[in-house]
Amino acid sequence: MVFMPNKRRNLFAWMSRAVYFRKYSTFRDESINTSTQAFNEIRKATDGVTQQTEQVADANFRE
Repeated sequence: MVFMPNKRRNLFAWMSRAVYFRKYSTFRDESINTSTQAFNEIRKATDGVTQQTEQVADANFRE
């Protein structure tokens, strides 16, 4: 741990603890899970478009 003033270090510890708790707690709200699934589906759907855009950009750059 890098040296930090006590208050900020305390805040950092609590924030990292909260992140850990949200990640690994078993009885958390299911809405987090469904929103993550929805986000992953959107990302899968837009992934092909992103790759096509990159290919077009590469082709334009090479010309």
